Formats: sequence, structure tokens, C-alpha cells
Amino acid sequence: LLAARGGAMELEQRAEGPAPYKHHATKVSVRLLEDGMVSICVEKEAGEIMIEGGEEALELFARNVESFGKYSPPGQHWHVEYFEGHACLAPGSFPCVMMMG
Repeated sequence: LLAARGGAMELEQRAEGPAPYKHHATKVSVRLLEDGMVSICVEKEAGEIMIEGGEEALELFARNVESFGKYSPPGQHWHVEYFEGHACLAPGSFPCVMMMG
């Protein structure tokens, strides 16, 4: 979705649930904007992660997600959180954890 610069998809759920976390997403959507850093929003009730940003920032974020998926063993997790000077995340982006199933 990130490489395609848009769309939505359902996410595979872990049989054991979201533990050690409280929630897990069931859907992710991506939207290309004209410009800007990547913003991650979460709709907890719907279980949806919404990712949007300009082309350059989305491409960088997509490469990071792809590398995590390609090189991480099952159970590995990655904290996706904004910090001052972040290369692609916008201030105010929802901090989340991605975990390999």
C-alpha cells in the first residue's frame, strides 16, 4: 500500500491476540497527499491505522516498513514514534508498535 501510494487492506490477526499490547489493528489505509511528512492516526473503535503523507516521506516510510518485514524474525517488534528531527514522521503522529507474526 505504501509503495502503491494508497489503498486499504485488512490485516492478519495473531491467534494469541494482541498481547502484550492492549489493541491490534484490523485494517490499514494509506493516502498520498501533495506534500508533507507521514502522519499516523488510529481509530481504536474501528481498529484502523490511517497513514498519510507526501510522496517523498511515504517512500522513506515504505522502505523502513519493507526492511522491517524482510529482515525481522517472528515476534520482533518495532516502535514507530515521532521524535524531534525525525526523517519522515510528522509531529503528532500516533506512536505505534509493529510486530512480526
